[in-house]
Amino acid sequence: MKFTEYINDGLKKYAYSKKISFQTPAHKGKLDIMTEDFFGMDMGELDVVKGMPNPTAYVKMSQNQLARIYGSERSFYLLNGASTGILASLTLCLKQNDMIIVDRNCHKSVINAIILLGLLPIFVEPTYMHRFGFGGGFDYDALERTVATFPNAKAILITSPNYYGAVCDIEKITTLAHTNNMFMIVDEAHGAHFNFCDKLPKSATALGADFVVHSASKTLGGLNGSAFLHVNCNNFLNKEILAAISMYQTSSASYAAMAALEKAVFEADEYSEKYEKMLRAVSEAAEYVNNNSNAYWLDDEIVGTADVFAYDKTRIVVNFAFSGVSGYDAAQVLNSRFDIKVELCDDLNIVCIFTPYNKLSDVKKLAKAIVTIAGKTVGIKELSDRPSKGVTHAMKLTPRDAFFADAEPVELKDALGRVSKNIVCKYPPGIPILIPGDVISSEHIRAVLEILDSGAEISGIREDFTIDVVKRRNSGEEN
Repeated sequence: MKFTEYINDGLKKYAYSKKISFQTPAHKGKLDIMTEDFFGMDMGELDVVKGMPNPTAYVKMSQNQLARIYGSERSFYLLNGASTGILASLTLCLKQNDMIIVDRNCHKSVINAIILLGLLPIFVEPTYMHRFGFGGGFDYDALERTVATFPNAKAILITSPNYYGAVCDIEKITTLAHTNNMFMIVDEAHGAHFNFCDKLPKSATALGADFVVHSASKTLGGLNGSAFLHVNCNNFLNKEILAAISMYQTSSASYAAMAALEKAVFEADEYSEKYEKMLRAVSEAAEYVNNNSNAYWLDDEIVGTADVFAYDKTRIVVNFAFSGVSGYDAAQVLNSRFDIKVELCDDLNIVCIFTPYNKLSDVKKLAKAIVTIAGKTVGIKELSDRPSKGVTHAMKLTPRDAFFADAEPVELKDALGRVSKNIVCKYPPGIPILIPGDVISSEHIRAVLEILDSGAEISGIREDFTIDVVKRRNSGEEN
């Protein structure tokens, strides 16, 4: 029987398509290490490069250097994704049935960690930006009230920046956490590049957070699955941190992938001038689009609204609310007509990740394409039918209890009032619409149907439009 290399062939077909990529991974296939003897570096556990679970020699020196670059007390390489850093941080800080305050716009990996560790989440909704149809920063007033209401919570975990580039006031929230004897954990997966240009928002590593998790593939040149964990508190010994990491990290670390991770940081450290050129190119493109179309390229003016403390302008967000086309339509046309691939689209927006591995001309081409798609002559789309706020949520069971409960499949249209058993989310961005334990509302059903109608993929919903809910007891109550 002949073995067909489906994955290899499929990847080559995509790689050679010559499309402009504003997607992850950030390296866009251009990290220099890939031209070297990459597989020759994929070796076993030699003393000279020993990495996991007890890094010595070169790996230890490299991680110490990483800590100096990011201004953290200790930094660690992760090869199972940023999710490993989330799991390790929570494992160190909390025990089963401990309470943790979490922003509702967190990545599904945070929910998975909460389920695995049996934690009790207290969710805080983000401030909603009606004009753009997505969440802004972390609602500080709501957070302060939540901390006062749940003084026994052990930690605060926030996502900053969010998928749309909005950054929270990390320093202010960290002060609140520490004043109340709570750990501060920041999922800064999309902000690993902040440290390399002073015109970008400040990294949480410099703002007092106890644990900061970075993805090295989202905005740096690391391979998919590569990440960092930065630790800025002295509550734990290195051996304790390494033990927590090793619970979730592969025991067969790829040194080739680790070398690529190190190379990504090295290159980013050389790119401060290029970042400044990138930001100028983005500002020029934004001005061009906003002056010549009905689309709106987000800029710094969102700072100070909706609890947005800072904004990452390398995260290009273009809003089509008044253009006559949807974000889904715009993304499809950009791909099919202009050979431009975006990272994310929703009903109103497209999101593009602009990195040093893109050409500056890529942004100009994107701007010209948007003006063509959403020019001044295009009809206006009203916002009257848009919700005034994001989806509201009510939980009946803890995520762990719901996840491990008996399941019952029901049609989505019949799921109103039932308790979700699984995470339901569009990916990207991986922000759950439903979390295990959520009572399914008409808002949830509307949001899911809107995504399905667009043709986008959503996890947690079967092709026959059924969803797993917690099986009812004979009494008619949920388990």
